[in-house]
Formats: sequence, structure tokens, C-alpha cells
Amino acid sequence: MATGIWKSKMITNDNALRELQSAAGEELSALLPSVLDRAFKGEL
Repeated sequence: MATGIWKSKMITNDNALRELQSAAGEELSALLPSVLDRAFKGEL
């Protein structure tokens, strides 16, 4: 019984981490053009 609860919690944590990773990736993708633009202008 405890194994089932542990497995359920691990799956929940895994799903939450995947969502956070996806959101972070989207934010980084949105920032990349701006960072590259500043880098090529010598502003970094």
C-alpha cells in the first residue's frame, strides 16, 4: 500500500517538474532574440 502512495507522489512530482521545465524553456525561447540582438550590437 505504501508503495502505491509513494509511486503516486513521484508521478505527481514528475509532472510538476515537467511543467516547470516547459515554462522555463518557453521563457528562454522568448528572451533569446533580444539577447542575441544586444550581443551583436556589443551591448553585453
